[in-house]
Amino acid sequence: MFRIIETNQLRFEVRNSGNTDMSAINGGSISNINQWYHVRAEWNNGSMSLYQNGVLVANTTGADFGSDTANTNNIYAGYLPSAPTDQKWFRGRIDELQIGNS
Repeated sequence: MFRIIETNQLRFEVRNSGNTDMSAINGGSISNINQWYHVRAEWNNGSMSLYQNGVLVANTTGADFGSDTANTNNIYAGYLPSAPTDQKWFRGRIDELQIGNS
């Protein structure tokens, strides 16, 4: 999951299919409303990276859930089904979303 938290930082979370284990990183800052930001979040073999406008703003290792991350659960962009009703939808615009598998 990728979101903006209360401190206006970017947050990238990876959870297992049972939602019982999670790794997360925070970084960068979304300080100006009505301004476009290029953000990128990566998870690769237990390494998590977060970029803002092409600059690495946070990274960590050890986010390995084994084969569980290869589950068939849905991926949501701009929607968090488990959130309270007034917080389910992203308030902003998402442009050029890419999801890949390398």
